Amino acid sequence: MLLLAALLSATLSSGNATPPFELPPAPRAPLNPRLFSFSSYIGAVVNLTFDDASVLAAIDLLQPGSLRYPGGSVANSWNITNGRWVDNETNIYAQRTRAYPPGTFTPSKYMSGLGKRLRAAPIWNLNLMTLTPAQQLEQLDVLQADGVPVHYLELGNEIVGGCAKPDYLQTIIPVVKKARTLFPQAKIAIIGYWYSYAQGLPDWWTCCTELAKYRDYFDAITVHQYAPSNQTILLYPPDQWRTATLGTAWALLRYHATIVHWAMINTTQGEHSLPLSLS
Repeated sequence: MLLLAALLSATLSSGNATPPFELPPAPRAPLNPRLFSFSSYIGAVVNLTFDDASVLAAIDLLQPGSLRYPGGSVANSWNITNGRWVDNETNIYAQRTRAYPPGTFTPSKYMSGLGKRLRAAPIWNLNLMTLTPAQQLEQLDVLQADGVPVHYLELGNEIVGGCAKPDYLQTIIPVVKKARTLFPQAKIAIIGYWYSYAQGLPDWWTCCTELAKYRDYFDAITVHQYAPSNQTILLYPPDQWRTATLGTAWALLRYHATIVHWAMINTTQGEHSLPLSLS
């Protein structure tokens, strides 16, 4: 997963495209390394260990600022306590992972391998979907016991979250309470996957209004926006592909930020600033 915000920076700095908007003047500052981040999928999907020579060579070449452990969709079926897919998962990736010794793909192994070559700590994506409540909490105990840096926590990936699935919001409460105790400085993001009438998901305005009731339990909302598509890009000549992609990223960022911010300040007392993780 490449953050679209990273594309914004890369395109502007390349000098090969003219952005379709004007950025407000701002003082120069170091680039946040998390603007260039991926879901790694190493171990869970890619059948290589965290200290494999080819993995480390790829990290050195790409120089990502951060990585997302264990990845995106896999997080909903992964147990970071033992570094494996959940026991009832039988897909080919789970079978390959189990062929390695126990503990091969845990957070501590992650940090002793590719993790120590990152410029910012990984984003730890917890499983709140297929683990028992006790196991969900145990994930935090493992992160603490392993002594890995915990700056960002993500609570699942792309399931129907928020107001469209109220039990998800109830599920996060004990996890967040424990996370706030063990890692008081960590930022916590919940799933933002809504606005699909075909799937019975309500619109952003409705969801954000419901989410405001749980405002104390998260610091950010993850928004996965797969746009523009290849079909959309192909409507433009090749020399405009970067500009079209950049313009889409900027428009989506402003759109989601505006809606979430509006919902928060209109349903709670006082004004709240809610960051988005747009990917």
